[in-house]
Amino acid sequence: MCSTLSKNTICNDDLHRLAVGKGARIDYAPLAAAQAVAVKYGGQFFIGLDYAIAENSPEERIVLAHELGHIHTDAFYGMRAPEPVRKRAEMLAERWAVKQLVPKAELCSLLAQGKESWELAEHFNVTEDFMRKACYFYFECGMQAK
Repeated sequence: MCSTLSKNTICNDDLHRLAVGKGARIDYAPLAAAQAVAVKYGGQFFIGLDYAIAENSPEERIVLAHELGHIHTDAFYGMRAPEPVRKRAEMLAERWAVKQLVPKAELCSLLAQGKESWELAEHFNVTEDFMRKACYFYFECGMQAK
């Protein structure tokens, strides 16, 4: 899947390497309540991905990048955490994922070429919903590139 992405775009294999580099173990399992989960336990990281997510799909990229975002930003919370704590952790993870999967400079270049939403999603191998989220974070929220 890497061959279709630009040199500036991270691929699924790179995401797996990032996880391993952080000492994270990735397992696939049937998950009832979520597509994925990241857990920090005793200084170790674990990522569980639902079997239903197609391997090497845009959904896998997005979900794995999001869970890695929890690890890289140390944005974890317990099941009984207050809503503001949960929202902050989810936002940090999602912003990290956007920065990894949709580099701002490359996005701006493609937008200047007049690319449509579906073309952007295809280029970055993400969903159109994720592209809208990336544009929202970068252009409406003023998120910095790195």
